Amino acid sequence: FRRIAPGTDYLAIPAGADDRPRWSVVVGLTAVDVPRHNLRLHRFRVAASGRILSGSDDVLETFRHVAPDDVAAEAFSTASAYLSNDGGHQMHLICRAVPLNADGRWTCNKTNLNKCYRSFSMDLGGGGGGGAVTPLGDLPTVLVPGGHFAIQAGGENWVLSVERPYPWLDERSTTRLLMRRQEGQRWVLAGEPHEFLHTGFERSESLYGSIFQGRAVIGNDKILVSLADAAFFVFDCTHCVWTPLSLTHKKLNYIPLSNRSVYVEDHNAVYFLRFDTLFAYKFSPGKNTIEPPIRLDVMCPFGTNGYGSLVHLAGQVMCVVWISTRSICTCTTQHVMITTLIINGDCINGGFVPKDVGVLHSTCRSLVVGDGRETTSRCNIFCFSLSYVEDVDRVEPFSIPPVLGEATYSEIEDSPNMLECCRMFLEDQWNEDDVVLEKCTTKTKMNLFFISQSGCQSLTYQISISNGKLVCRDKMLEPTCCAETFVSEDALYGSSSSPTWRYIYMGRKRLYCIPSLPESQMQVIYLRGKFNRPFKTDRPKVCFSAVFPVGNQLVGLTDTLQSVYLLKRGSSVWTHCKTTSRDADLTEKINISGFVVLKRCFMVSDAGSFDCFLLDLDSLEWTIVKSFQSYRRGTLLGRSIYIGGFIYTLFTGGILAFELIKNNGSYYLDVPVFLRTWSKLIRDKNTICFTSVSEGKSSSGIVFCLAHGYPCYGLPKIKNLHNVKITMMQVTTRETVRGTREPVKPPRYVDVCTNSFVLRGWMLAMFLLYEQFGCDHC
Repeated sequence: FRRIAPGTDYLAIPAGADDRPRWSVVVGLTAVDVPRHNLRLHRFRVAASGRILSGSDDVLETFRHVAPDDVAAEAFSTASAYLSNDGGHQMHLICRAVPLNADGRWTCNKTNLNKCYRSFSMDLGGGGGGGAVTPLGDLPTVLVPGGHFAIQAGGENWVLSVERPYPWLDERSTTRLLMRRQEGQRWVLAGEPHEFLHTGFERSESLYGSIFQGRAVIGNDKILVSLADAAFFVFDCTHCVWTPLSLTHKKLNYIPLSNRSVYVEDHNAVYFLRFDTLFAYKFSPGKNTIEPPIRLDVMCPFGTNGYGSLVHLAGQVMCVVWISTRSICTCTTQHVMITTLIINGDCINGGFVPKDVGVLHSTCRSLVVGDGRETTSRCNIFCFSLSYVEDVDRVEPFSIPPVLGEATYSEIEDSPNMLECCRMFLEDQWNEDDVVLEKCTTKTKMNLFFISQSGCQSLTYQISISNGKLVCRDKMLEPTCCAETFVSEDALYGSSSSPTWRYIYMGRKRLYCIPSLPESQMQVIYLRGKFNRPFKTDRPKVCFSAVFPVGNQLVGLTDTLQSVYLLKRGSSVWTHCKTTSRDADLTEKINISGFVVLKRCFMVSDAGSFDCFLLDLDSLEWTIVKSFQSYRRGTLLGRSIYIGGFIYTLFTGGILAFELIKNNGSYYLDVPVFLRTWSKLIRDKNTICFTSVSEGKSSSGIVFCLAHGYPCYGLPKIKNLHNVKITMMQVTTRETVRGTREPVKPPRYVDVCTNSFVLRGWMLAMFLLYEQFGCDHC
């Protein structure tokens, strides 16, 4: 697969091919954090030849807008849709509605975990007309983590309902499948619900999403439903009965379908996109068994930095749409990668067996979220993509399908339209096999602690480092201590993705576990004795959005900058301190994405605006930290590190280093230095962390330790097995004219290893701490 970028296309369509528009592809997107965004439909056109029309990096056309009746009280957070299967333009749409508070932000009531849905019919109007939205009747509320999903089969509208009674965190629980048929303005239950014991939640963390994973319409009268943990079912629309499918191999050989998958009758195959890879299941409607999937090709080189969706155009021709919903690329638009392709295969025993793909056209587009002006707002849910045949300049059904021609391609480095932030995001990643380990030239000798946080507990592990090398390598780690740190429903389903516990090492072999919510009690882990106990404090009834140490005291922040809370070492009372500012609106709510501690001050960044704010603890005055770049503002991710006048923070694909410059009483962030690491694809920002492990203050270099936790995706012999990949990276520095220590690219690698550990449930977050003195082997 060729990497593409703004200004670079991959085209393999013969000259003179039919480039009249034939299909419109509609993309549904939500951005619940953007006021009044709700569900927006964007559109692009595909020619009969497979060429994607319009130019590289053009903005996707905004096509339709769907919003609740009372936009001040609720918003649409996600949606599912299906088009009428008779070639028409009628779309069956289901939107999930979430309540909004007085300031228009998404709220989550932890005492009410019901999901509310609205159903609609929308006339897409073919070549631009229509657009009427008609309500289709109320749907019953569903308890988390279930949901309703739109389907159209046999000329009728259906709703698949997946229910899992609370408490859904139990390892084994009952899952219910229900199918409802539209009758007028009512949704009527079709057949009996299908109930079964299901262990799928334990694997759903590695797949993302809920218990329900995907569905596909088989022919005119059957619906294939896929759940986590390799559970497949077929619903017969004629007789309204459920049939479970038997697996012919072990369940770990199977991959669930993804959202709206595509069935091609001539191939007897179901095609779907899982993360960045295209798969196919060979499936015959008359059989009650299913074989493991066939892996066809990697369709998008950016992995889980975004979402992809598959659209069937005609015959063997398909279209893949990928949108950068999770990237930290901070230009004012989002990247959209679009690829049209042909499924290649062999005829074996009279049947078609897919084997790979041939790319017709691959190109890049832009997506503007919000009002179209410079903004850091991002679409955060890629809901669906659908296609329909154009009415304008409609091409008669062709007898010759799109065919591959000689390919033309310009390298990504040649693109004239790329900003530096896009180049960092789009450039190719290294492979672990390419990493060359070098000798560590900076002294390192310390104990390293990493904490893995699940839904109900936090486990502490210890690894020793000596001369840049990890003493405990490629082994199963045993926890040194376990603390009960229950994670509330707000953290799991609310608008904030921050972990609800903070972990701080304050010396004396003590690790403090500080809850975000005031109802929970602070814990202290005694690393020497390997036990923990509650630590009662006189804490105000506020929720902490960030907690970190500055000197000999802890600092707690809420959702605004109007005040800070201080807990001095040896004290049990949090002191409330009012703050001031001459240039910042302290009443504005912020979502803290990261922080860095300087000497008697600290800096935080807002995930919504990418603005940075610095607080002097002596004067208690906030200052806005400005940027020298017009297209990038300073952004911190998690716990960042200040060394030699530079702020080091995590970034997709490596570490960013910003020089912090003070000039005439103002603070500025200079152009960042990008220290690229070998591992570019990060599954979850909450499960990667880093720290500096250099012994003392070296004038020539810094050693960083990066830890990335993730579930084991192979064939684990141990249940709930997770991995933690640890990379020791050495960075050389040089003195600048201002006396600071600038990092020099590229970084050098000292050690890379993978250890394993057992963790029941989701890994919600990972933290990395160190103790510099002593080296007790693990």
